[in-house]
Amino acid sequence: MQLPAVIWLPDIPDADAWLARCLAYVERMGYHLIGIVEESKGGRWRDASRLAFDERAVLVVGDLAHLPTDRLPRVEFVTQTRESGSRWSRPLRILRQQTRRAPDEGRGHGTVT
Repeated sequence: MQLPAVIWLPDIPDADAWLARCLAYVERMGYHLIGIVEESKGGRWRDASRLAFDERAVLVVGDLAHLPTDRLPRVEFVTQTRESGSRWSRPLRILRQQTRRAPDEGRGHGTVT
C-alpha cells in the first residue's frame, strides 16, 4: 500500500524548481500524491499540515528553511543544533502532545486539546 503524501510549497522565488524536486521525491519514495498546498495560491501551512494529519499522510517539504518558524505543532530534536547566529542557533527540542481529561471522563482516554 502506498503512503499518501502532501507537498507544502512556500511562496519563494524558485518555487517551481522546489516543486519539481518535491514531486521527484514523492515519486522516488513511491508515495501517492494527494495534494499540493501552495502559499502563492492562497494555501497556508495549517492547510497542508491539517490535510496531512486528516489523511494520515507524509508531509513533504523541500527544505527545512521552507517551514514557518512559528508553526505548531512542530517537532524539535535535542541532538541537532545549528550554527550560532542562524535562526536555528539554539538546540531544537521534542514537544509532547499533552492530553487533558474532561471532568466527566474518569480514567479513560482524555480529550486532546
